[in-house]
Amino acid sequence: MNINGNNLNISNYLSMPISMSGVASGVNWQSLISQMMSVSEKPLNSLQAQLAQIQNEQNVLENQFKPMLENFRESLLTLELPSTFLGTTASLSSPNNMSVVTTSNAIPGSYQIKIDNLATFTTINPTNTVGKSISPSATLSTLQIRTPITAGFFTINGVQINVNPSTESLDDVINSINSSAAGVTASYSASTDTLVLTGNSNAVINIGSSSDTSNFLSATYLTNAPETLNSSGDTTVSSTTHLGAVSTGFTLSQLGISSGSISINGFTINVNATQTLSNFISQINSSNANVTAWYDPNADKVYLKSNVGGPVSINVSETNPLSPTGVLTTFGWANATQTTGQNAQIDVSQNNGTTWTTYTSSTNKVTNAIPGAIINLYSPTSNPVTLTISQDTQRAVNAVQNFVNSFNNIVNWINTQYNQQPPQTNSASASATASGSAQGVLYQNQILNQVLSSMKKLVYQMVPGLTSYNSFPSVGITTGAVGSGWYQTMAGTLSFDPSQLVQALQNNAQQVYEMFANDPSSPNGNPSVGTGIIKQFDNTLYQYTQFNGIIDQYASNQGYLGSRMISLNEQIYQTAVMLKQQEEMYIRQYTAMEQAIASLSGQGNLITSTVASFTSSNP
Repeated sequence: MNINGNNLNISNYLSMPISMSGVASGVNWQSLISQMMSVSEKPLNSLQAQLAQIQNEQNVLENQFKPMLENFRESLLTLELPSTFLGTTASLSSPNNMSVVTTSNAIPGSYQIKIDNLATFTTINPTNTVGKSISPSATLSTLQIRTPITAGFFTINGVQINVNPSTESLDDVINSINSSAAGVTASYSASTDTLVLTGNSNAVINIGSSSDTSNFLSATYLTNAPETLNSSGDTTVSSTTHLGAVSTGFTLSQLGISSGSISINGFTINVNATQTLSNFISQINSSNANVTAWYDPNADKVYLKSNVGGPVSINVSETNPLSPTGVLTTFGWANATQTTGQNAQIDVSQNNGTTWTTYTSSTNKVTNAIPGAIINLYSPTSNPVTLTISQDTQRAVNAVQNFVNSFNNIVNWINTQYNQQPPQTNSASASATASGSAQGVLYQNQILNQVLSSMKKLVYQMVPGLTSYNSFPSVGITTGAVGSGWYQTMAGTLSFDPSQLVQALQNNAQQVYEMFANDPSSPNGNPSVGTGIIKQFDNTLYQYTQFNGIIDQYASNQGYLGSRMISLNEQIYQTAVMLKQQEEMYIRQYTAMEQAIASLSGQGNLITSTVASFTSSNP
């Protein structure tokens, strides 16, 4: 049965409209039926008002109160963290060379730190470029270069020079430049695989024009190349990268590499000749070889660096030397030298520089010098840097203040809802309630009372096993100072004195933490101390807010309120059926009356007509 009781109305059941009411009797009996039915509808209106009240109660509990408690419970997590109460802060006299992060295990004090050197990482220095030197006599279109040369013209010193890659070689273009009026001499350097322009009579060389239609200058790396002076004092411009430099989009087979596998630091790297250079580099970096490979487009080399700092070696070899892939020779790794890394080294003094202790690390993060401190190194120091580690009490103060504020907001909301009475019971208020007003829907609500009582009870708990700091009042959380007034005590709101908490943390931070958050059943808890008050709050609130918890058992569709709504909907339906039957009975009765009166009226008219006819025929 799917009935929305709030939408039911007796007018829905007037399925037999009455017309020409009282034609025979002269009585407006349709109006009489409406008046009688309006009296009979009062029980239906009352049921609808009750249903609306329960629906509003369910809505406020499930969609306002429960989320409010869930958010409050989530906020308690900060007060369950050791770092909130046992945390420390670090400050440096000079933050340029290092940064320091401290944990709850850090020991407050003053330290002097010198950074002797940073950690460096072993790097393989390739012996050759990936791309081969070009043949200046080969047709330009056949060259395996990073950017294919396009046909058109390019400009040097304002003179346009045509180029056709399909028919011309680099030697042909050099001849065209030298025979032009550009005022430069072009040449190919076989030792560096570059194109060199030398200004005649030490003239300035202007490269390119916005109207150029060929990419020759950029493809040969002359665009934006700097001007220099050669040994003869002539102005020269040379390719910034060797002409045979490759692109990371080239496949390994284009580079002369075959399929197979190589080994880096004992880990196999599969080689697929159809994959691109970019993909192969990514494959190396995502492997377990603990190295980073990268391609330098200016040098046209693939470098390999260890991810582990310090004096380690990078071991690279072909998996099958009898059928090599060619990776090591193509990348210049086969006989390459390695720049060996070194460990980071710092010196630490705890007595203002009287004595020093040296510590090393394979990375630029030192964790073994000062307990509970992580020192991130940026650059060597010229003078000692002072590190001051101190107790962080502000974090705990902020967390407790947020707790008190949230606690008071919930308590005040509960008190307002619990004491707000519903509208007076009359026809107007019943209509307002049925239309969806939520005023007073939680008046004297048992769930609100239970939650408020539980929260008040927890505030006064004392944690067994602790001495000096075993309760909220011992750290400055109270229901108000002496003379603060009866309302705060009765309402259950809290006051907080931050200075008292700071003093307690300075005296015994561990005990303060255990008073708030100890879990004796946890591996990190203290089994000799009872459950912390915030932990008790967490457990209690969970009982109310969990799925099918106390609130759901009362307010959900499957709970107490849900069963009441089902019952009321059934009553509303049955009452509506009864009212419809009552209305139909009234209609039948008045219709019969009208028919009887109409029949009698017809007989009277016949008698009158007969008498009149007899009288007129017998004067």
